[in-house]
Amino acid sequence: MASRPRTLKNRKLPPNLYPIGKYWRYRNPITGLMTSINRHLEDAIKLARAANAKLAPVMAGVGELLIILTGDRLPTIRNLVERFEAEWLKDRGYAARTLAEIQFKLERYRQDLGDQLIGQLDVLAVAEYLDGFSNNAYTKHRGLLVQIFAFAVAKGLAERRSADKYGQHHLCPFNEWALGCGRAHTA
Repeated sequence: MASRPRTLKNRKLPPNLYPIGKYWRYRNPITGLMTSINRHLEDAIKLARAANAKLAPVMAGVGELLIILTGDRLPTIRNLVERFEAEWLKDRGYAARTLAEIQFKLERYRQDLGDQLIGQLDVLAVAEYLDGFSNNAYTKHRGLLVQIFAFAVAKGLAERRSADKYGQHHLCPFNEWALGCGRAHTA
């Protein structure tokens, strides 16, 4: 998510707390999920600081504490790409050359974005990453990233499609064309 504007009102807010009118939203830095806090400013700041303090050890390193405590790996882009490749890509019936091209791009995502958490990769970060590509390469990488994030939303790994131009669910719960559901969404 893009950082909040640093107005006088927002400067005293702890990380991951965002204003919405006179109430607040807390963004989980691991998953990227937003939670409404329908309380006054003082209570919202206390809750956000407590949540940040509780998540700080999990955020340290590459999540060794999370693996020890729960057995789960952090939801990183590397893990998402591996799961996308294993569960989605193998059943598509692509030609050998197309499959090799897609796997080349997936390997590049593992190297470039692999250690970032899914929730931390927002529309702005994806746009900045894609700015490193030109013309046709930009379009093809963006198309594949849209498919990857549509897969992540469908599997519950992300709440928004960070690579899509809308950044969130626009009119349908997932990109039907990208997931092979038969027809493209035309809106």
